[in-house]
Amino acid sequence: MYKGDMTDIDSIKQRFADALDGTPGFGATVVFDCGDDGAITVDGAGDAIAVRDGTTAAQCTITMTTETLGAIIEGELEEAAAFTGGLMKLSGEIRLATLVSNLLRARAQEMVQAEMGDAS
Repeated sequence: MYKGDMTDIDSIKQRFADALDGTPGFGATVVFDCGDDGAITVDGAGDAIAVRDGTTAAQCTITMTTETLGAIIEGELEEAAAFTGGLMKLSGEIRLATLVSNLLRARAQEMVQAEMGDAS
């Protein structure tokens, strides 16, 4: 499993890319905006998802710090708690935030299972 500093935007982007690049697209683009630390675009508008640096026009923008995003990725913070606690803001089609979250979770589980299979 990829290990890295989940408060570093480049490590987070790599985790997203490892999990999502090449996965079938979902007809939209989602941006994770971490302010001065940078942004990650999950472009699912085409046939396959592409993960890139920076922002672009998106149907959903999720704004939070890299620390909050890292805590969510590591399972230390639930998305709902981040949202209701004011640590995460959503604009645009909120259903897309849930869709990307579910995709990341499913792919992470597949990656862990594949590693476990390789270890046996």
